[in-house]
Amino acid sequence: VQTAAGQIAAVVEQAFLAAQTDESLRRRVDQMTALTRISRELGNSLDLKSLLQLVHTEALRATRADCGIILLFETRTSTGQTPAIRFYVGDLPGGALSALEQRAAAQAEAIFVEDFKSAEYAPPHEGVQSAVVVPVLYRQQVTGLISLHARSAGRFDRDTVEVAQSLAAQAAVALGTALQYEEQTRRSEL
Repeated sequence: VQTAAGQIAAVVEQAFLAAQTDESLRRRVDQMTALTRISRELGNSLDLKSLLQLVHTEALRATRADCGIILLFETRTSTGQTPAIRFYVGDLPGGALSALEQRAAAQAEAIFVEDFKSAEYAPPHEGVQSAVVVPVLYRQQVTGLISLHARSAGRFDRDTVEVAQSLAAQAAVALGTALQYEEQTRRSEL
């Protein structure tokens, strides 16, 4: 009986590890697919709004978030001041940044909440149980946020944060390209 139990335990463990590997591999493939789509579009378009809409769509798909928002801030706000929203893609933003978004912007680091019932932050809107907020950094300055929400607790983990950070880097590239284009257009007009 002990020998049979040991063999059954080994088979169950192998099946569990295979399932974890499959899930991890599927997540990596989703991440690479999203980054490929965004990179391809970066070379074809200079429209920041459409590029950010693509990043938003891919972020929702790759992280399996139910909803979310990408916020871009005005680049000329002074340090310590609450950033003014330049524009957004996704959910309608509230009047001001939530405490979670303010902390992510102030610390320039990603924050995720597995369950708002046991968190120090209030959910961004009704029905949200978990969230991840990732800053968009351009020239070592927080120029925006990607905030993703889920209706179930525990939806996000460290892997999800990593995917969101990769997408935030793509959003920063899109922002940089658009700002350079705007500057070049302004100089041409002058």
